[in-house]
Amino acid sequence: MNQTSYHSIRSKIIEGVFKPGEALPEELLSRQLNVSRTPIRESLIRLQSEGLVRIIRNRGAFVREITFKDIAEIFEMRILLEGYAAFSCIDHIDKKKVEKLELKLRNMLENTTSLQNISHTGIQLHYLIRDYCGNSRLQNFISTIDSQILWVRSFAYRIPGRTIKSLVEHLALAKAVIDGDKEKAKEKMTMHLKNTLAEILDVGNVSVNAEKF
Repeated sequence: MNQTSYHSIRSKIIEGVFKPGEALPEELLSRQLNVSRTPIRESLIRLQSEGLVRIIRNRGAFVREITFKDIAEIFEMRILLEGYAAFSCIDHIDKKKVEKLELKLRNMLENTTSLQNISHTGIQLHYLIRDYCGNSRLQNFISTIDSQILWVRSFAYRIPGRTIKSLVEHLALAKAVIDGDKEKAKEKMTMHLKNTLAEILDVGNVSVNAEKF
């Protein structure tokens, strides 16, 4: 499969260039990306397996429409998986790497920078915790829904004030990891994800049973 085609289509879905419900004609994508239809088709099939695309027989491929129920389910998985990853990474993580990210986040809080840079640095912290959790199966489970995580994160990114709130929450998470406090790291990760979910659902005036988390 042509990785360039896959990453290009994936990025445009995650960034909202291709809107939920929008058709993804193979012929049009083939011309836009200057590749044959075969790698386009393979990319769409892979993106379907990742939950970003829906392929309907005799109709073609479409950007999957995401509901608030989908978002709640994705966050439920993140709370369970990434909360445990934050707990278990303490025994394995390179704290110098966390300290570098913490310093970068702190500088962003104190100095004007783009929301995109803040979001990107937050993503790096999540990836670092995942990669050092010490459990390859846990890493794989989180990676399996990575495309959906990034897609849903783009919804939160558009909520006024959420990116700055996430920055503060990421700082607290980084400190807990640097301090080597397993329970605190899990707590800070969990609260960050709960807060993000709550604000996304609030936009849609949707309630969720927080007790399940």
